[in-house]
Amino acid sequence: MRFEVLGPMRVRTPAGADVPIRSRHERTLLAILLFRVGQPVTADQLVATLWSERPPASYLSNLHTYLSRLRSRLPDVAIEQVNGAYRIQVEPDDLDLLIFQQELAAGRAALAEDDPAAAIVRFRRGLALWRGEPLADLSIDPLDPQFAQLSAERLGAIEDCVDAELTLADSGDRSELLAELHGLVVEHPLRERLHGQLMVALCLAGRRANALAAYQSVRNVMITELGIEPGPELRRLHQAILRGEDVTFAIQSGRPAHRPQSVFPVCQLPPPVAGFVGRTEVVEQVVRLVTPRANAVPLLAISGPPGIGKSALVVRVAHQLRTSFPDGQIFAQLTGATARRDPSAVLTDLLHSLGVPAAAVPQSLPALTNAYRARLADRRVLVVLDDAADPAQVRALLPGTPGSAVLVTSRSRLSGLTDAAHLQLGPLTDDEAHQLLRQVAGPEQVAGEPGQAARIATACGNLPLALRIAGTRLATRMSSVATLADRLDDQHRRLTELAVSDQQVRASLALSVQALTGPTRKAFGLLHLLGPVSFAGWAVAALLGRPDADRVLDELVEASLLEPVHLDGGGTRYRLHDLLRVYSAELAGTVDADDTDDVGRANALDVGRTGMVGRANALDVGRTGKLGRNSDVGRTAALERLLATTVFLIGTAAARLPRTLTWSRPTKSPPDPPLSADTARQSTGAPLPAETTEQPAGDPLGWLDTERAYLVAVVATAETEGADRAVLQLTEQLAPYLWIGGHWADLRSVQRVTRRVAARTGNDRETARMDLVAGVLSLVAGDVTAADGSLAASRSAFEQLADRHGLACVLADQAVLRSNYQDGADEAVRMARRAIELFEAEGDPLAAILTAPGLSAALRKLGRLSEALVIDQAATGRAVQLDVAPVVVARCLNALALTRLLIGQLPEAYTTADRAVRLLRASGERYVLIPALHHLALAAAGLDRREEAVRLLAEGHGIAVELGDRIGATGLERDLAASRIGDGQVDEAVATLRRCLRTFRTMGSRSAQATTLAVLAHAYGTLGDPVSADTARQQATRLVAGRDSRALVLSSLVLRLAAAAQSGRLPVLVGDGRSETENVIPRD
Repeated sequence: MRFEVLGPMRVRTPAGADVPIRSRHERTLLAILLFRVGQPVTADQLVATLWSERPPASYLSNLHTYLSRLRSRLPDVAIEQVNGAYRIQVEPDDLDLLIFQQELAAGRAALAEDDPAAAIVRFRRGLALWRGEPLADLSIDPLDPQFAQLSAERLGAIEDCVDAELTLADSGDRSELLAELHGLVVEHPLRERLHGQLMVALCLAGRRANALAAYQSVRNVMITELGIEPGPELRRLHQAILRGEDVTFAIQSGRPAHRPQSVFPVCQLPPPVAGFVGRTEVVEQVVRLVTPRANAVPLLAISGPPGIGKSALVVRVAHQLRTSFPDGQIFAQLTGATARRDPSAVLTDLLHSLGVPAAAVPQSLPALTNAYRARLADRRVLVVLDDAADPAQVRALLPGTPGSAVLVTSRSRLSGLTDAAHLQLGPLTDDEAHQLLRQVAGPEQVAGEPGQAARIATACGNLPLALRIAGTRLATRMSSVATLADRLDDQHRRLTELAVSDQQVRASLALSVQALTGPTRKAFGLLHLLGPVSFAGWAVAALLGRPDADRVLDELVEASLLEPVHLDGGGTRYRLHDLLRVYSAELAGTVDADDTDDVGRANALDVGRTGMVGRANALDVGRTGKLGRNSDVGRTAALERLLATTVFLIGTAAARLPRTLTWSRPTKSPPDPPLSADTARQSTGAPLPAETTEQPAGDPLGWLDTERAYLVAVVATAETEGADRAVLQLTEQLAPYLWIGGHWADLRSVQRVTRRVAARTGNDRETARMDLVAGVLSLVAGDVTAADGSLAASRSAFEQLADRHGLACVLADQAVLRSNYQDGADEAVRMARRAIELFEAEGDPLAAILTAPGLSAALRKLGRLSEALVIDQAATGRAVQLDVAPVVVARCLNALALTRLLIGQLPEAYTTADRAVRLLRASGERYVLIPALHHLALAAAGLDRREEAVRLLAEGHGIAVELGDRIGATGLERDLAASRIGDGQVDEAVATLRRCLRTFRTMGSRSAQATTLAVLAHAYGTLGDPVSADTARQQATRLVAGRDSRALVLSSLVLRLAAAAQSGRLPVLVGDGRSETENVIPRD
């Protein structure tokens, strides 16, 4: 589409057909957008233009209607809405105004290069576009100043063009020029430059008398109209004519005596930052993205939070690329974070620096842009624009021809630069951060205290600005390494400590936050409540009490104050840099109660669900004295909404997960149909959109996996804020999931927080429950002593509380401890039987099924294999009958597979273990999968399927290491070492077996030690060391109790792995399952 505004407005198709726009309002709207092309025009400005006196009541609706009609009539033209304003995007060759300004700039550039012939062509081409006064068919008062300026530019172009024609050596016939000048002086009788040009043209045409008469004519007009004589230049020209002298001096753009020296190449770059470290891959990426191209101007926008090192990076790269841009490097500081520089002022400075005389610098932004592009045309220049505020500031500063490239830095992401490549700069790596600290502080300062230096880097969040400030403090001996690390550990004073002279982290962060809109700035002051982890949009919406927080999140991301984290399966989470989180906490006191949309009563939120701890009449989230200020009320209300929403959503997810633990309290069936948004509002006091509640209801495990880190963090936040009831409610739903998923480090963190809260509030039952969790965590970590102590404390507490279900849970785990790790199999049988009785009495058959494998394990250790087989078969059958979770069936199958291994039913054991593995792979439960894989591997070894056995052992070992299952990992590593003996890697196997032996000794597991010694004895024998082999064998014999039937068969299966690659001599299994060597499997 082509637009013409230099005369009556016309719109034409590319083929030249007129596009009728008959409505005066639509034409006026299009006209003002075209005259501000590429710039946003606010709705208020448009309304004032359309209705200059009194707009109608429906003015906004009318405006939207006119805009809609324009878009319909001009389907190929982009009329964009930008932050409440409107902008039209038109190609430079599609608007006569832009073409005129471009030709004007090119003509003046040709004059500056002493090429008047080329200048004439460009001037005449631009002037030919004028068909009369701009927008002659419309009356638009707000554009009158722009019309006047544009008319002045046209007149200046005419005068420059005349000068160019007068300077040509071969004058030719000047009659047309003289005719034009006679008309111009009549049209502009007070324009002295035109009169001078007429006088010069007459002289050059040999009409000296006419030239003198022309002077008298203009003199008479000026005396008559203004009462003044002509100016000194015109008078000087008159005298030269009188004396018959050369008059070409009067031509302003006349050919100079010598061509001025070109300013190119130009280098305006600041010096590179001293001590720049790391960023190797980023530097390579930037160099690649701004490499000059034959058909485009590369544009790279580098964004990131304050202090991340954007300017240092681009300056370094720009210096590195100087040879790639031989015509120079331009640097412009745009001060977007402080006082945004107008692009016109920036362009004016750049044109001056590029050798454009002040008199030749245009006034309007489009003309300035065209002059700048003409100056850089066909040159290879790298333009560095530092600290841009917005895309509009950048667009005007882009070169127009290939060969050049542009590097932009900004705290904003500049998403509006759609043609740019975008690079979000993150913090330094740990190694880079330590290197920068050493360079700034001096190697001798930090060399002796690397641990303290690492603490400083962590407190700085690996942010270059913070690291440089910390390093400077160390270098100037303002603090010792340890002292500064201690001070920075205190979040309340961290930003105060990160200041030296005029360099302050807090001030740098404040500039970005202050630039936010009011609602987003207030939201930023609440984000610290979400903890040092990634979080979802629903959590921010809950803080604000809104259905969604998309606009707030978009603004924070665009300002580089939030880092978006894109998930592999789709969706986006967000992360707040550590120092920004500290600053958010500082701003928390500025959040007023009215700043967020409180829904419901802040002191009476119903955060309970059926089956949870109970219905909460109040979330105790305020500490003593916190509610004294209005700002604290707003923050407290936000926290209550967040915790209530989180409790509701985790409860929704947890209620839909199958129960697989004795100590996970049974909940009622989830509501059916799925929870509605209204139900969510009633339960949380905050409006929740349907998609927020549908995710935990439709994919509970996926939702918990995604939110795990946030949920763990919010438990800690709840404790810090004194929300004790929320801590208990969150942990009740979260702890079983963390155990089942093998997230034991997270569970340990949650357990410690919850136990402190339970002890402080006198909640004996929850204290006992957390001691139980501590016990099973210590057991899986191999700390038998700690496990024994925690379980004993839990059992005592449940007995005092007369809590039979809780007591049964402890007895079930104590039975495992006694049987597998403390040689107390007889006591383990009694404990397991008692636990099963209590569970049955409490109406919890599932817990009874879950306890059965522990009873079976104790019976196997006592050699009572037939009884164990009955228990395992009965438990498996009952689990299938009750249609319990697959993982529960798999636990029973694990026990049954091991019992069948011991009895010597290898095919049946293999089939049973394989069934367990299949169930567990399908369910995704990996902790129970570890022993299932172990049992399947041993059955495969017994069936001479050695390759399969080794593969299964390796898989189980990898899972155990990943989950932190020390006991399982060590047992599997031992059996893999046995396979290496068979592969001829005996020395390596011996080293591994010795390490496993040391581990089992620290655990106090006699049977596991005996198994390892049996394999070691075989290894020593293979190496030809009979003395060591006999010693190991004797030690193994002393460690294993005579009734431990596990040692009768399983060790021979392990040794089959060791002997499989040997001569074929395998341990011989006798009819009762005994072999020459005893072995154990530490658990099932």
